[in-house]
Amino acid sequence: MIAASTDESASCLLPERDDLLHAQLYRNFALSDGSSAGIHLVIDSLPGAVGSVPSQLTDVAGTLFFMTNDWNTGDTIWKTDGSASGTVALKLVEPGPFNSSTVNGLTAVGQRLFFWDWQSLWTSDGTVAGTLLVAKVYPNQFTAVGSRVFFVGDNGELWISDGSAAGTRMVKEDMWPGIGSSSPASLTAVENRLFFSASDPAHGRELWVSDGSEAGTFLVQDIAPGPEGSLPENLTLINGQLFFSAVDAAHGRELWISDGDGTRLVQDIAPGTLSANPGNLRLTGAYLFFSANDGTNGPALWSIPLTNIPYLPARVAARTYIQAEDYDRGDEGLAYHDSDPVNVGGQYRTAAGVDLTTVNSDGSGGIMLGWTKPGEWLNYTLDIASTSAYTLEISLATAGTGGSFHLARDGTDISGPITVPDTGGWRAWRTITGPALSLPAGRHTLRLVFDSAGATGYVANIDWLVLDEASDPIYLPVVRR
Repeated sequence: MIAASTDESASCLLPERDDLLHAQLYRNFALSDGSSAGIHLVIDSLPGAVGSVPSQLTDVAGTLFFMTNDWNTGDTIWKTDGSASGTVALKLVEPGPFNSSTVNGLTAVGQRLFFWDWQSLWTSDGTVAGTLLVAKVYPNQFTAVGSRVFFVGDNGELWISDGSAAGTRMVKEDMWPGIGSSSPASLTAVENRLFFSASDPAHGRELWVSDGSEAGTFLVQDIAPGPEGSLPENLTLINGQLFFSAVDAAHGRELWISDGDGTRLVQDIAPGTLSANPGNLRLTGAYLFFSANDGTNGPALWSIPLTNIPYLPARVAARTYIQAEDYDRGDEGLAYHDSDPVNVGGQYRTAAGVDLTTVNSDGSGGIMLGWTKPGEWLNYTLDIASTSAYTLEISLATAGTGGSFHLARDGTDISGPITVPDTGGWRAWRTITGPALSLPAGRHTLRLVFDSAGATGYVANIDWLVLDEASDPIYLPVVRR
């Protein structure tokens, strides 16, 4: 049996094996707080020696979904909170008897579960009434992007669904005109877009991108012109960038990158037309590790140092607004640090752990940074036009006495502690003026660091920051996206 944590609040759900049957047959669920006394059967949904074979355990916003198949009854979708009373059968999707399961692909997409059977797309909001067949299409390669899911349909083309019949459709008509199909593969979410490989008669298999609209679905770059293409593989999101391997006539198969600066070869590791065949890409700390063969040392471990990358580079001159939500691209520990991996507000940059929501409760006013806690921080890349002292202004809101934060330039504290006043509510905005910040010309990283919490346990909600060099400020309107 697997032990989790001695902290009861950290209890986890796990399958319990029945060694009398087969090593791969799971019979029921046990709840573990790390002690033998804390292990117990959650529910025996099918009493007897065979069991209900729970599988595909999937966490959706704190609720565990799973599937059972007892061979006679069929495939059933369940949810559980870890208690017997909170374990509920939501839908008998495929009545039995079966020799094998037909329900697959349980995937968390925002606040919903998506899955498929052998002929249909399904979704569930965790209620019996909300567990519904969405469309008669056989999907595979589920990939969540925000609150929608991309998948490859049974016609071999790219589809998207928001969980409604009307919102389930093929993304782009005739990527491969006629009776052929573009056969999308390696679907990979990068912030609010999907990257994938696909084929067409003119370009062969190349790298494509989609925002879910037909106009926003296009070939990223024709890396290897001609009908065969560059055959992109190993698409991997690392530090807010897409790394992948591709082939061209001059370099063989090498490591490539696609980001806000374009799509380009990282390095010709195996010189000339030899192929390094990079693979097994993994992010550890501030390094990308991968396997490659340079033609001399054989297959070996390689690494690339990573840095945060501007999301929307701010050129600081005169009076410059910096939106709090436009922190640098990059993963946890490089572009930001947040105390949990989930964007609690679920807005804007949903794939990252930074908590963002709307400025106003009715959804208007743009995006703000919220639920800030001590120890969290965000980086902003700035291009400073001239060496000067810049006055700092910050739009913030708190309910009750707030905490404190500071700003650092390239790792050095340049503001000292800034105390947050009580503004009268989490959306009661006030602009405060901080100290003058000494900023030398050139590119620098400004880090917003949250130091201490107020009475609520949070520091403050932040809308924007202003750096003002003007001796006679001209207050320009904030232009929001």
